[in-house]
Amino acid sequence: MSTAAATLAGVRTVVVSTEQPGTRMAGPAIRAVHLAGALQAAGADVRLAVPAPPDTDLGVPTTAFGPFSPESFRRLSRGTDVVVTQPLRVDVARGLHGAGARIVYDLYVPSFVEYPAAHGGEQRSPAARDALIARNKLEYATALSCGDAFICASDRQRDHWLGALGEAGRIYPLDDRPGAGVGPPVSVVPFGLSDEPPSPAAVPVLRGVLVPADSVILLWTGGLWNWFDPATLLRGLRLAASVASSPCSGTRLGLATMRPRRSSRPSTGGASCRRTITCGS
Repeated sequence: MSTAAATLAGVRTVVVSTEQPGTRMAGPAIRAVHLAGALQAAGADVRLAVPAPPDTDLGVPTTAFGPFSPESFRRLSRGTDVVVTQPLRVDVARGLHGAGARIVYDLYVPSFVEYPAAHGGEQRSPAARDALIARNKLEYATALSCGDAFICASDRQRDHWLGALGEAGRIYPLDDRPGAGVGPPVSVVPFGLSDEPPSPAAVPVLRGVLVPADSVILLWTGGLWNWFDPATLLRGLRLAASVASSPCSGTRLGLATMRPRRSSRPSTGGASCRRTITCGS
């Protein structure tokens, strides 16, 4: 048995996905499903907590938490050793912390950084926008103040969250040595590719279908939201087209779960969608 499996063997663990997982999933649900699978493979006794029963087998046991309320999350964590979740609404987080489980917060999406750009172009009053941003900041402040441990997606994110924990008063000096200190652990858990390599498609899915057969393809796997600076993608595509001998195509993959700001396109309401832009040389 590996060291990880020996450490996690029998540990009753709940991984929370506030996004609905299934045959079509947004990023937070994908991460929660893979975290649950990795913990299960390492020997933990895992349940994946989801808003509603999924429409497909996810490879791990699931439980629906029902209403998004303090009591439902208190019930969820009873009899559990560890709960892994992204930051939650403050009243729900208090319910979760009241049941005795150790709480590990997944901070891979620092959404309080995204929110000003995400809501800046909305047709709502400045007061309503500021209230949304303030609520999101409070959710993260609660997580940083109360979490027993944290994970994030990169070393740069870890540096950021260590600074945030220091600001929250949770890094305590041990002595005068540079870097010496103690606080809740912050571990890097990348959000990457599956361990299994993808299988080649039986028929073309991009070349000759979505883009010209001789295209140079730039694959963008994220959204076109304001905080991702989509204008940089378009400028890069235009620059590539100016030096390439073949047409250049930028293709975006994923689910539309938010409406891009200042866009005339209607929201697809979570349906699968693909956007392809082709520039001639």
